[in-house]
Amino acid sequence: MLRTLHLSETKINVLPQWVASIGTLEFIYLGNCKELVELPKGISNLKNLTVLNLEGCGKLQCMPSGFGQLTLLRHLALFAVGCGGDDARISELENLDLVSGRMEITNLKYLKDPSEAEKAMLKRKNIWSLELTWSSSQTEEEIVSDVEQDQAVLNALEPPSQIKNLKICGYRGSKLPCWMTN
Repeated sequence: MLRTLHLSETKINVLPQWVASIGTLEFIYLGNCKELVELPKGISNLKNLTVLNLEGCGKLQCMPSGFGQLTLLRHLALFAVGCGGDDARISELENLDLVSGRMEITNLKYLKDPSEAEKAMLKRKNIWSLELTWSSSQTEEEIVSDVEQDQAVLNALEPPSQIKNLKICGYRGSKLPCWMTN
């Protein structure tokens, strides 16, 4: 019958797998869990989940595959793009139409297909603050990323027209997206 799990500001680095089997969970608070790197693979089983607070979880490496099945989700705050086969694609945000408020999307350096970014349909969401982050460090591999590809990805991540705050970090393109210049 557990509905709320509050682990904010703890030093956990992995949310245990058993959490994904508690189908009654509606709220998971993990704010400022600065060591959190992984969510359970079966998190998509939590069909009643409306809040997954991941604010301040900067080490989160990726979202698990199937994340887009959490269609009741209203508060997310962080979506980490992964690079593995079991990671959620950014296109899984498409089905999360109820997500609103503040959102940060990290690890955009792994996003190679602009059409995946377009499927996220950010412009349909009720987001008023958006942060798009390509990379938090400047390693050699990231410096040689495809600039044109990054420009196409940013162009595809058009935010909603009511956006109030927009922050773009680590973007290596030389042009602003079409939606910003209109």
